[in-house]
Amino acid sequence: MPTRMGNEHPSLYPYEPFPARDKDIVIAVGNNGQFARLCRCLGAPELAEDERFRTVSARNANRVELRRLMIERLAARDAEDWFERLKAVQVPCAPILGVDEGVRFAEGLGLDPVVLAGSGDREIPTVRHPVEFSRTPVDYTQAPPRLDGDRDTILTWLRNAQPAARQAS
Repeated sequence: MPTRMGNEHPSLYPYEPFPARDKDIVIAVGNNGQFARLCRCLGAPELAEDERFRTVSARNANRVELRRLMIERLAARDAEDWFERLKAVQVPCAPILGVDEGVRFAEGLGLDPVVLAGSGDREIPTVRHPVEFSRTPVDYTQAPPRLDGDRDTILTWLRNAQPAARQAS
């Protein structure tokens, strides 16, 4: 097993970002059934029966070789295409998205990811908080600060917090 982990899961494989033709896609295989479906989707069903990859522990021990074989196949399609194909066979995955792509993705799922914060000329579109609380709803009445808008307040707070931090250490 490689000594670097980075974005890899330490005890499950494949469970990390992989390069597709256009960008990375995270594939998160947690069991042998998911792995068999992944292999069929990749057009390599024989990998699920290969002794090097048949079990979770075998995949962990041979992750470098499995990664190479997967990358060869993933290069044939864009991440979005793989996402649709893998989602259809219930293999957990998702393309890595920028904020703009994430907003469009959430909208495509029927979510409402953007909310207006503040009011009047300070009404700013921002990403909605991902969790709704039953007793303490998220408050969007205050817009994000202007660039350096809270600078003096923050610097004062930091100056006052330093003596307390020194006493605690």
